[in-house]
Amino acid sequence: MYNLIMKLLRIPIYIIAILLFSSAVYADDVEGIDNSDIPAAIEKAIELKKADNFKVIPIIDMTLLGTASKLGGGDTIGGVDAKATVAPAMRLDENNYIIPLYYGSYNRERQVITEEEGGRVYNEVMDQNATFEYKHIYQGNTTFKTDGFMRLHYVKEKGYKWGSGLYDYRDFGAGFDVEHYIEKTKQKKIAVSLGGEYYHRKYPNYQSLLSLATVTAPEKDEKDYNGYRPILKYKYITPNLNSALMYSPLYKDFIDKKVINSNGVLEDDRREDWFHLVNINLTYLPSAFPVAPGLGLTGIIVDSNQNYYDSSGTVTLLDDTATKHYYSFMSLNVNPRLTYIHKLKDKNKPATVTLGYAYLVRDYSDRKAQKADGTYTDDNERDQTHTIRLQATYPLSKNVSAVATAQYVKAKSNMKYETYYLYGYESYIGAAGIRAKF
Repeated sequence: MYNLIMKLLRIPIYIIAILLFSSAVYADDVEGIDNSDIPAAIEKAIELKKADNFKVIPIIDMTLLGTASKLGGGDTIGGVDAKATVAPAMRLDENNYIIPLYYGSYNRERQVITEEEGGRVYNEVMDQNATFEYKHIYQGNTTFKTDGFMRLHYVKEKGYKWGSGLYDYRDFGAGFDVEHYIEKTKQKKIAVSLGGEYYHRKYPNYQSLLSLATVTAPEKDEKDYNGYRPILKYKYITPNLNSALMYSPLYKDFIDKKVINSNGVLEDDRREDWFHLVNINLTYLPSAFPVAPGLGLTGIIVDSNQNYYDSSGTVTLLDDTATKHYYSFMSLNVNPRLTYIHKLKDKNKPATVTLGYAYLVRDYSDRKAQKADGTYTDDNERDQTHTIRLQATYPLSKNVSAVATAQYVKAKSNMKYETYYLYGYESYIGAAGIRAKF
């Protein structure tokens, strides 16, 4: 326990680089670390519904979109993108709340999800998350929250049934958060928060499908880990500016994954990763102009002690390659956006059109790029992704809006060896449907 506490308190000097240069896509796809949070909009809606005594406040947010997607020169497939958040919140009194929340999503579209080793192509992805939170408001300016949660993530791979995916995982954990408003007026809100969470992540299928084919002796639960995650947040809000900053280091203590040395032999030390995440989000809301610019910056540094030994599938040792710190990298995601807001005379909500662009670059510290035949080069792997996204919403009624989106992604990399993972591709996704909020 002492060693763990010292590791959590250790803030490396290179985190300054993130603050100065602050990839949310990777954080969501690989870690899924924010998928169980109670959305801020739901927290606010519950507080606005005043009641002195016990009251149940049901909140529902659903999105149903029909999709068409295509990867590279492949065929276009039709599908669906469905999401639902249900929170039958209970307001005990003015200062105390119990908020059970369910979030579920099902997505069928041709897409590439970035895993630790590289990109994998999926047609179907499903998430099932649940959170049970207790919230207490103290003197109007300080909020205490504690929760328990689970996150279930499923990917349906070709030839396999649901629940058999190589990268399926399930999380069970608990967390807390303390938020304090330094200033809270109609014209300005400044708040800081300190929180954290612990969770256990298990990949039930990973060992049985992959590690038995490795040159080293397979561990029993090689990808499972315990996660310890402090969370620091700051927000500054005025009528014209909405800004937020978050820093969250995740320490991943692998349960049964041994470190591989340069000879391909498993050592006694277990794998340990630090996953440092910084996110800055800015939105400017002009008073007299209907276009709101925004900017998102996300920086990630992963520091792993795990190495990689490649036997090249041969008996001889002459063509073997050892790579130290195989999973360590730095990444930056820059996401500027513009939102046009058109007020409608007969509607209580405006119509909006948002155009966004995201540039993601990921540089590995020691992992070498490979040629198409698997030959290693002298250059470290560098992955880049360009994403253009257009979204429009139009209110049909008080609670229902029409939604349409179009997205283009172009990924490129100097990693050309794509026998098992995909690094360079183009994808196209279009979707249209409705969103209902009650």
